[in-house]
Amino acid sequence: MPRKNNIPKKNPDELLKRQAYGIAMYGTAEEYKNSEDEKEDFNSVYFGDGWEEQQAPSSGRGGKNRAEWVGYHRELQWLVIVFRANTVKDLKSGRQVPKKGAQEPWFIYEEVTLEDWEDLMTGGSTGDWLRFTGNFHPFHQCQSNDRAGLEAEVKSALALQEE
Repeated sequence: MPRKNNIPKKNPDELLKRQAYGIAMYGTAEEYKNSEDEKEDFNSVYFGDGWEEQQAPSSGRGGKNRAEWVGYHRELQWLVIVFRANTVKDLKSGRQVPKKGAQEPWFIYEEVTLEDWEDLMTGGSTGDWLRFTGNFHPFHQCQSNDRAGLEAEVKSALALQEE
């Protein structure tokens, strides 16, 4: 069945015409890409200034999710994962309840590229990402497992980076 405009599908003239229309409507890629886009200001409610945040991706396989929140700092290439606090089985109800005084552990993964962050966001679960990618990055637990402790670590890391 011939096309309406009688131009074969893979005609280079057709492709050039489409590109010309695109450039006329939207400009070139160089014009579109703005240097300010790369220096976006991220401000996370959960993690603080300079952080992107999102609920931890889950596969939805059932059960309680171990990871609750994830955050990414582009300048430091750090990923923070906030895990659910440790639980114990309540003998009366038979349900898992948080241990008394248990805190949500915050783990910082270093040298995490933007591509790794995007893989985590588009992947099925945080656990799968950790299993296949996260274990290859150096990591440590945040000193105080809260925003203040994280901000202190970020401040000292940025100071070291400037030296």
